Amino acid sequence: RLPGLHERTALGLGVVIEGRVHHGRSFSAGEFRSVLRGPGNKGQFSLTHGESLRVTEDRKLMRRVIEELARNVAMLVTTLNLDEVYLGGDIEGYGPEVIAEFEKWIQDSWPYPDAVHCRVKFSSLGRRAVAYGAAGLVLNRLFAELGSVGRLGRAQPTFPVGVAERFRAATTESFEAMS
Repeated sequence: RLPGLHERTALGLGVVIEGRVHHGRSFSAGEFRSVLRGPGNKGQFSLTHGESLRVTEDRKLMRRVIEELARNVAMLVTTLNLDEVYLGGDIEGYGPEVIAEFEKWIQDSWPYPDAVHCRVKFSSLGRRAVAYGAAGLVLNRLFAELGSVGRLGRAQPTFPVGVAERFRAATTESFEAMS
């Protein structure tokens, strides 16, 4: 156990706005802390230190974490009027009741009489979601730093033809080997 580690769960969010990943001013967008946690909570959720150490083994505690996460995400869906929420990683192992919990809280948080139009689904990446997200961040920064800014204000890659395709193929093979 690492000093200062308070939980066996870790969660990060990815936000895509108008088809582009939102990184934030200092590339820290996606850091998560529940709005329900209090001063005595050391981790991301409103769990005691003891609860956080056994959350992965205690299904009742994990359901509480899933509900808390769903409530936080529902607030984001309502505030940002999101169309889709994708869940990836270990949370997928808890089954379809996770999706139902998210849908329930999203609908309950929606302030209008009509139904909210936000799809909640599991990503197809499973446990590889973090690796793909990290690779995407690296690629995005690589292209931004090596590219030039085009007339649309976006980084335009200046790589020789085929470099990006070879890199994509090599990383795909690496990710497949990890699974």
